[in-house]
Amino acid sequence: MKKKLSLLVCLLLLAQSVTGCSESTQDTQTDTDTTAVTEAETLSPAEEALAAKNAYFEALPAISAPGTEITFIANFEDIAVEELTGDRYNDAVFNRNLDIEQRLDVKIVTDFDENHKVAQIVTNNVTSGDAAHDLVDTTTTEVAKLLLKGCLMDMDTVSNMQLDKEWWNQSANNAFTLQGFRYCVMSALNHQSDTVAHFILVNKNLCEDYGMDVPYDAVLEGTWTYDLMYEMACQLPYDSNGDGSMDQYDIAGIMGGKSFIDYAMMSGGVDYFIKDENDIPVFSLLNEQNVSYYDHLFNIFSDADHVLYYNNLVNVDSKWGWFVNKYAAGEGLFLLTGPVGLLDYVEMEDDYGILPMAKIDVNQESYRTMTSFTFTTCISIPKVYKADPADMGIVLDAMSYLSHVDVRDVYVNSYLESRWVRDEESVKMVRLALDNIYFDPSFVMYEQWGNPTDIGSAVLATGTNTLVSTVRSRENAIKAAVQKTLDQMDS
Repeated sequence: MKKKLSLLVCLLLLAQSVTGCSESTQDTQTDTDTTAVTEAETLSPAEEALAAKNAYFEALPAISAPGTEITFIANFEDIAVEELTGDRYNDAVFNRNLDIEQRLDVKIVTDFDENHKVAQIVTNNVTSGDAAHDLVDTTTTEVAKLLLKGCLMDMDTVSNMQLDKEWWNQSANNAFTLQGFRYCVMSALNHQSDTVAHFILVNKNLCEDYGMDVPYDAVLEGTWTYDLMYEMACQLPYDSNGDGSMDQYDIAGIMGGKSFIDYAMMSGGVDYFIKDENDIPVFSLLNEQNVSYYDHLFNIFSDADHVLYYNNLVNVDSKWGWFVNKYAAGEGLFLLTGPVGLLDYVEMEDDYGILPMAKIDVNQESYRTMTSFTFTTCISIPKVYKADPADMGIVLDAMSYLSHVDVRDVYVNSYLESRWVRDEESVKMVRLALDNIYFDPSFVMYEQWGNPTDIGSAVLATGTNTLVSTVRSRENAIKAAVQKTLDQMDS
């Protein structure tokens, strides 16, 4: 395109300098020049995408050792697949890596650990000085173990990762540091967090039956709150089966596990930890706003007439199986679930829609989506490695970039939208939810710090709102656990 434009400029200058040309000739020249400009500036979407990729790779520094191998140890296939199979997502991952290998002159090698013992394997390697793996892609629970064993390097010392770009998860990368030590990063490469994200199903048939709008517009207007969800739940009939009492056999307004309130707190803007000026997480649950938010949610989620928890079911062989069947039978309005959970409702006769997790305060700036503590993945570098860290940074950034522009849409479409999402509005809701996944600073160290984000559900289970006294009874242990982590890192 640059050559065409340069030629055009030369022709224009020549036309202006030459005298004696006829008017018709000048008109013809002008028409030709305009056509050249149009042809030069008009690109198809595919050509624009390719031009953007070319520009990205041209701006990267060169690999220090052409032909070098970058070796991952990983749990899931978001890093690599063995061959083309015809599956859209599989092939997108394969082609991403092939594109990078050809453009950068590197080889991406992956060792898969299906037993989820990455921490043990990497610890053994680091201890013995075996540089078997350059990069670790595993669950955050495994990363916590590696951090405490002193097996990870500070990823802020790795150049060529453009962490401020949109292909990196900003919430995770702000949360996953301690005292300025970046122990892991997360990007569009980590599709697993999308798979285990949480959102809310709404039964569209029940909305229609009881004269309610499916709250898609409320979401887009920023007014989708737990108050609205509760108001809609209260529109359902009391004692729908007419047996004289409200129990698990009636149509339920809100369904989920008791951990629903924990996720609601975080999605509603509650920060369990806030980092101080030294990048140390400070347990902050008991500030005035958080307590007020919890009081509000407690009043909603403790209403047994409108909220049904699978934990509380009685006289059933399988609580979870019975619970799933109840919602699938059209006997619930709202249900907390996620992409994996949608498999249970593929054959559901009633129509359902998908909503992001709600706000507590309508003035909250944006929605927040929670994801699983157990199966979310991130990327780390062990202290013992063979490749140049600068080259690792280049490859990681490139894999993250191409995952953002090429793979993630295929992943979301292939595994969510085309299989389980039933309407265009829900497609928008899914995208909104997945674009706003939030991570508290305690996310990776959840178990090591005494499960602080479970406090809300622990209080709810007692039936009495004792949040303040419960937090007071646990906060010293939580603070001590944080300090122990910091001491282990220092040592």
